[in-house]
Amino acid sequence: MTEWVYEIRTIRPTWETQSAARPPDAIEIIHAYLNGVGEQGWELVGFLPSAWTEESAENPVNPLILHTVFKRPKLG
Repeated sequence: MTEWVYEIRTIRPTWETQSAARPPDAIEIIHAYLNGVGEQGWELVGFLPSAWTEESAENPVNPLILHTVFKRPKLG
């Protein structure tokens, strides 16, 4: 039977650059992030859009912030 390791992460699709080039949009950033963790063997098993964070007490909620749950087989 496979044993799993789970990890909870928050994805905040922000891009900081000093370049004049057009930054990627939020969907492109999330897509690249998910492909990156997938290459590390993580599988997305669930997510929740941001409803409230400690920051949202003072700032509006960003609907593109995702709270995610990933799993991958436990390495022995």
